[in-house]
Amino acid sequence: MGQATAASKQPRWAELTDIGAEVHARVTALQEGVLANRSAAVAGLARLRRGAGKPAGSVNEILQHTVSEKFAGPTAGDGPTAAETAAHVAMTLYAVHQQSQRKRMHQRGYGLGRAVRLLHPGEFGAIVPPVLRRFQALGTAQSLEEIV
Repeated sequence: MGQATAASKQPRWAELTDIGAEVHARVTALQEGVLANRSAAVAGLARLRRGAGKPAGSVNEILQHTVSEKFAGPTAGDGPTAAETAAHVAMTLYAVHQQSQRKRMHQRGYGLGRAVRLLHPGEFGAIVPPVLRRFQALGTAQSLEEIV
């Protein structure tokens, strides 16, 4: 059709909110440590996996990864904010996905649709792997409670 504009050539990174950028930075640092087989990062990933499916703030051993003033905001009360919950879900689901993988499961610029297509490039009607079923459940969830 026409030429791409300069704005359309910018990386998706430019579209992240402050909270998204913080989660991205934390996941990237953790991922680099895991892929370099650093024991602290591998242990952190294991702890994050134990937080998957549990409410934000309920697993004390992962708070160092999932709590931040950026997530809480200046008016936060005692319960988790929406941003804290989003960060918790993103980081714990990443940890489940990265488990036992020797390549980067988090890559800047890969949206959910592209990531799912890469996970399951097979023919229509083929057996659906467990990770794809999880993404299907995520995509049809009506509430956060259905995800966690």
